[in-house]
Amino acid sequence: MIASGISNIAFAQSITSPQSTNFMLEAYNIRGRAFVNKDAVNVEGTPLLNTEWGKGDVKFRNGGMVKDIELKFNLERNELYFNNSGELYLFNDPVYSFSMKFNNMGKAQEVFFINGFPINGRLGNETFYELIADGEKYQFLCFKYAFLSNANSYGGSSQKQIFTNADEYYIFDRIAGKMIRTKKTIAGIAEVLPSLSDKITKVSAEKKIKLRDSGEIRVLFAALNQ
Repeated sequence: MIASGISNIAFAQSITSPQSTNFMLEAYNIRGRAFVNKDAVNVEGTPLLNTEWGKGDVKFRNGGMVKDIELKFNLERNELYFNNSGELYLFNDPVYSFSMKFNNMGKAQEVFFINGFPINGRLGNETFYELIADGEKYQFLCFKYAFLSNANSYGGSSQKQIFTNADEYYIFDRIAGKMIRTKKTIAGIAEVLPSLSDKITKVSAEKKIKLRDSGEIRVLFAALNQ
């Protein structure tokens, strides 16, 4: 069962592992490998979700967990990094999920990412999605990614490239075990869940939901999962 919401995630300085109490030392010094980046001289922007280190918890596929560590997430590569003396390091052990708090443009943000979903077109079962709304029947997910595109220049061609961020939204039908692409709109969700269309319309009208933020999405999906 996936955690029902990121608001209840505890950020405490502790370490858990089914095998060893020395897991933090292993994760940082043995099981990590340096991230090697390409030459980015002609690239503007960043593929990182958070340019400043965020604090978070990481759960591994083997059941181990590290808590209250500094993290960054790469949207282009769909990779999680930890801070090793100011350098980006990748975990060797496969990561199952992570939560993170960070600042973006002076505003505090909190996210929870998880993988293990069915193969979804170009997206494999190791792809991380942001879990926005959880539930026994339906989960609302966001695949966040970044890609390079050519930067426009006035009066001539430019060799520079710029990172562009984009989002794709999915509903995971847990009973059917399938991913359903949707839009982050009432109409879009009602279209892909036709059996719940009347309920979606009723709940959104009664609660004045327009899916303007994650909180409104959770309110809607709490009703759909009843």
